[in-house]
Amino acid sequence: MLTADELNINHQPVSGPALERVTASLDLIRAEAKLKMAARIESESNFPVGSGIASSAAAFAALSVAGAAAAGLELDQAALSRLARRGSGSASRSVPAGYCLWETGTDKTSIARSIASPEHWDLRDLVVIVSQEHKTVGSTGGHALAQTSTRRRKSFGSLWSEKVHFFTP
Repeated sequence: MLTADELNINHQPVSGPALERVTASLDLIRAEAKLKMAARIESESNFPVGSGIASSAAAFAALSVAGAAAAGLELDQAALSRLARRGSGSASRSVPAGYCLWETGTDKTSIARSIASPEHWDLRDLVVIVSQEHKTVGSTGGHALAQTSTRRRKSFGSLWSEKVHFFTP
């Protein structure tokens, strides 16, 4: 029987801050399900961890959905989005299908919702991996640095808020 959470990514044990973030997410699930047990998380990805293209968002969305199901919780999409957001903010947008809008608000109301189906816009992404190395500045640190950047004129978030009414049904 496990006495503490374990995390393996691509068959490699993970400790430190990454395991702490996963344990914090699992603690939310355990509290909701009234469980007191450790978990072993096995994750495999063909995408470099920490590369800066929302790999943690996808991972925390998957952890939230799988963890809630394993704990016997029947959470709706909004609750799963909220749970995922608490692991990684962008993970809230990885729960609903299609094009999503992350609603600002309180801890309870800040969730993502689908604003268009996956087929709504005929968009394509091309991702070129130029390094297998973990990025030196994480997303949270990058967001903090952007607030003090001399190159920052107006945040994308405020521009998006001004234009989002064109996309919402």
